[in-house]
Amino acid sequence: MEACKLVNYKTALFTLFVFLTTWNIISCGNPSTKKVLLLDEYPSITITNSMGDLMIENYMALIGNIGYLVDNNSDSMEVMVISQRVEEGTQINYHPIGVLTLSSPSGNKKIIVATTPNQVYSSIEVEDLTDLSVQFGNIKRMVEQWYTGKDGFGNNRIVKWEDARKVLE
Repeated sequence: MEACKLVNYKTALFTLFVFLTTWNIISCGNPSTKKVLLLDEYPSITITNSMGDLMIENYMALIGNIGYLVDNNSDSMEVMVISQRVEEGTQINYHPIGVLTLSSPSGNKKIIVATTPNQVYSSIEVEDLTDLSVQFGNIKRMVEQWYTGKDGFGNNRIVKWEDARKVLE
């Protein structure tokens, strides 16, 4: 009789395990199609590279989430969103802060540096480039150092920072 109770107990645990595992798979869905509440007053992008991912060409971990804006001419502009890690494929709102212009052997490149108004992912609250420079100067220096070092020592130089509101209008 004791053996039957033990077998039934193990069977019940196994059944519960299978049920919970299956329920988790069904309820969580595919993380690459994650939906986030988007706000109409801010532009949005789809994250293509998540913070912390290693960049294959230089083995440097990303310090922000990366997405790209593509205009009608198929030109793309990189957007680095300073926030918590956002999974690849997730569409989020961004608030442009500044535009960093880099000089490299292949020419000048502009990068939009932004935060997100989404409270789930937000890590700092700044309105413009002045706020970033004064309140979070260390984060601004990290962004500069990451971009100047990502293609090898001395290959990229900072040309200038500009306030995003003036550049993107």
